[in-house]
Amino acid sequence: MRFVLSLGIFTLLSSTSWAAPWDIVPLASDDNVRAVSAVSVQKQRGGSSNNLNTLSELDLSQSTHGLGKVSAITISPDGTLYTADKNSGRIWSLADRRQDGKIDLRRPLPFTFQSPTGLAVIGDTLYVADTYAVWAIKPGQIPQELASLRSANSSRKPHILLAGYNENHLLLGLSTKTDSFRILQLDINTGQATLIGEDQLGRLTSLSRRSNADIWVGAENTLGPLGTTPAKFYAGQSISSMILPGQFTVPEDWPRRLDGHIIAAQTGPAAMRLIAIPTEFGQISGQPRVLLDGFMTRSNRSAWGSPGPMVMDKRGLFFADPDNGTLWRLSPKPKAQAKITIVDTADLPPAPNKEPRLTQDDKRFGIESTIKGTQIDTDSTIIAPSSIQYGSKLIKDYDEKKALEDAAKEDETLQKKRRMSRKRKQPNE
Repeated sequence: MRFVLSLGIFTLLSSTSWAAPWDIVPLASDDNVRAVSAVSVQKQRGGSSNNLNTLSELDLSQSTHGLGKVSAITISPDGTLYTADKNSGRIWSLADRRQDGKIDLRRPLPFTFQSPTGLAVIGDTLYVADTYAVWAIKPGQIPQELASLRSANSSRKPHILLAGYNENHLLLGLSTKTDSFRILQLDINTGQATLIGEDQLGRLTSLSRRSNADIWVGAENTLGPLGTTPAKFYAGQSISSMILPGQFTVPEDWPRRLDGHIIAAQTGPAAMRLIAIPTEFGQISGQPRVLLDGFMTRSNRSAWGSPGPMVMDKRGLFFADPDNGTLWRLSPKPKAQAKITIVDTADLPPAPNKEPRLTQDDKRFGIESTIKGTQIDTDSTIIAPSSIQYGSKLIKDYDEKKALEDAAKEDETLQKKRRMSRKRKQPNE
C-alpha cells in the first residue's frame, strides 16, 4: 500500500532547535530540505523541570522516576499505567490510588522479557511485544505466547503494540529487514495475523489509531495517516510517539487551543520536544507549534533528556523521558479558589440594643400606610408589644377608645329608658 500525494511537505529548521511554547515550527518546500549530520546528540546530566517550558495554561509535574529505559507505555481502564524497560526487560505497574496524577504504588511484574517495546491492555489482560513474540498476561497467570515473531521478517527494531478498534484484536507495527514497515492485525483468541498495510518509508518509529480506518504512522522523518502522503520533517527528526485528537479522554479545562491537534514527541539531532500539529478532516492542516521544549541546550549540541512514549486520561498527559527513566505529567492549572476571610467578632461594633424611634430629626425611617380610621405621624411612637403589619385595619388604642364610647352610649340609652318608664307609671298611681 503506497501513500498518495495530498499533503504539503514541511521541515524543521535547525535554527528552531530551541523554542518558546507555541512558537511556530516553520514549513518549507521539498526543495529546501537540508541534510543534517547524523551525529548523536551528547547526553548530559543535571536537567530538571526547571529547564522545561510549556503553555501558560498547563502545569508540569513529575509522577515517578526510576523506570529504566522506557520503551512503551499503556493505561488500563482503572487508570493503572504500565511501562516497559527495554534494557532490563521489566514491566512496571504504576498505581495512582488517589487519582491525582502522582504514582503512589510502583512494582515490577514478576516476569522479564527480551527488550520489550510494545504494551497494550484489553479488558483485564496485558499484552507485551518483545523481540521474539507477543505475550498475553492474565491476572494471576504466567505469560502465554500469543504470536511468534521469529519468522516475521522483522529487523527486531521496535515492535509497537496497540489495542485494536474492538476487543478482539491488537495492532502490531514492525520494521522489516528491507527498510520498510508492516502493520498487522492480531486476533487475541487465535493469534492469527492479518496484513493491514505496508510501505517503504523506512523504520517504523510510532503508531497510533482512533478507529480501524484512521491509523497514523511515523516512519523515519515522516508522519501521516496510513494510505496517504506523509508529512516530511527535517532530516533526522522522527516522531517517537503521538496522541491523535479524540484518541483519549481529555482532562477537564484542557487548553482549547489544543483542540484538533496531534500531540507528538519529536526526537532527533535538531530538536527534542513535544509539538502540537493541527489537523482537519483527518489530515494535517497547518504548521505545528511547540508544546514543550527545554530538553536540549540552546547550542543544539547536547541534551539532558528526551520525550518518549505517551498516554492520556482525565488526569493529564503522561509522557516518559527514556533517558532518565522519569514519567512526567502535563495537566491543566487548577482554577483559582475563592478566598474565605475569617473576622474576629470582637472587632465588630456592638449590635444596637434600642428599639428605633421615629422623630422629625431622624430621616432614616419612614412608614407609608393606608390604615383606615387612624393616622401615624412623626409624633407617633411604636413600642412593644404593639406591631403594625401589612394589611392592618385598626390599631389597639383606637379599639379601646371605641369600645368605651360604645359602652357609655349604651349606659346613657338605658338610663333614658328607665326615666321614661318611671314617668309613664306616675299618673296611674
